[in-house]
This record gives sequence, C-alpha cells and structure tokens, in this order.
Amino acid sequence: MLVGDPSSGKSPALDAVLDPIKEIDAEFSREYAAERKAWEHEDELARLTLAQWKTDAKTSIGNGDEVPEKPSGADAGKPPVRKRVQITDATTESVANLLATIWRGLLLSRDELFGWLGSMDRYSGGGDHPFWLEAFGGRSYTVDRKGSPEPIIVEQLSVSIFGGTLPTSTACGHRSGLKSAVSQ
Repeated sequence: MLVGDPSSGKSPALDAVLDPIKEIDAEFSREYAAERKAWEHEDELARLTLAQWKTDAKTSIGNGDEVPEKPSGADAGKPPVRKRVQITDATTESVANLLATIWRGLLLSRDELFGWLGSMDRYSGGGDHPFWLEAFGGRSYTVDRKGSPEPIIVEQLSVSIFGGTLPTSTACGHRSGLKSAVSQ
C-alpha cells in the first residue's frame, strides 16, 4: 500500500509497477484471442458433425438398423481459458472462478484502495470480508451455489493486493467511514 497525500506521486509509482504486468496481461489476451478463434472453428465443425450424426442416428433407428457410434469429432472440448495476472474490480465469485483455473494467483490493484474497501459486500450481502481473509491465508476455497451443479474449487486462494490511499487523517477529513471500512 502506498500512502500519501493527494498529488504526492502515488499513481505514477503504481503505474511503474503495473505497466509490465499490463503488458503480460495484454500478451495473454492476444494468445487467448487466437486460441478462442481456433476453438470456435473446431466447435463449429463439431456441431456440424454432431448434427450429421444425429440425422444418421435417427435414420438408423427409423430403419431398425444399428445406430452408428458418435464420432469423436462431435465435441470440440472445453473452450480455452483466458490467463490473467491482474484484476481491478471483480466480485469474489468471479475471483474464485478465475483462481480455479489459474495456478499462480492474481494481483488486485487499485489506484485508490478505499474504493475497493468501500465496494466490499455490495453484491454478496456480507461474504466479501471472509473471502478476502481466506485469500490472505492462501488456503483452498470452495464456492457452492444453489444455481450451479458443480462447485468452484480453488486449490490456492492467492490474491495479492496493491494500491494507494490517503493518510488516515487526510482520508477521514475527505471521506467519512474509512476507519470503519478498514477496521471491518
């Protein structure tokens, strides 16, 4: 956490650290775009193969013939996963989803950490604080939701948090509630 008064140079210092990370994320995005395009092509071919197999299977059933085996090319498999290094604003459930597929953890960066603290529990009704405490410990974490048949299983809930803020006395003068947000 960088602590300093307004215009003390916190943002340029943050940028110096984050610029290389943004380049890594940009490269991951380019790789993902190419992988996604190739997968979409394979998926379209798989859909056509599946449709043809279904037609052939219906004809076979109607004629009383043996149903042909489903071709291996009828499924393109799971879509590629976008690799990530950094997040800025995400719900705890989306962070868990990301970490379920990323082994190296994530960096949450905010120019103003007060914004991150202030946004806690806006969607979850109280579940954000325990989530971030678990992330501090880097333990395993499982999210079960009624609407999802499969749990989100995170082997290592590892998120580093990086950003800037105003000194407490300055922040309290400009923003009410910082002390209560930090103490929670």
